Amino acid sequence: MATQLDIIGMAETNLNWNAVTTRNRWSPRISNWFESSSVSIGFNRKDSVHTTNQTGGTLLTSINKVAHRIDKHGKLARDTIRHAEKNNLVAPEQYGSRNGKRAVEHAVNKRITYDILRQTR
Repeated sequence: MATQLDIIGMAETNLNWNAVTTRNRWSPRISNWFESSSVSIGFNRKDSVHTTNQTGGTLLTSINKVAHRIDKHGKLARDTIRHAEKNNLVAPEQYGSRNGKRAVEHAVNKRITYDILRQTR
């Protein structure tokens, strides 16, 4: 049975896409995989650190027929998170671009969680 994909979503890409070389960016890497695709990437564009590592980030790729239905970059991502929040499909610990959530809180919570895990091993 062949797998049919319309949308590929990734959470916690942990990349500062501005610092990733053009050759290693998502769009060029997948350009030969599908007939057509549309990519929407979310990350902190105002980050003053210029390394490729960055906490958080999302990536949505719409493929083939669905790619032609995306009229604005980022619209798919916003619509998806709004739908998930409205229907209580998002775990409380997921932050992203959600109302009432801040990236700094997520970074602190993630750091504390990792510290606790490291200490209990």
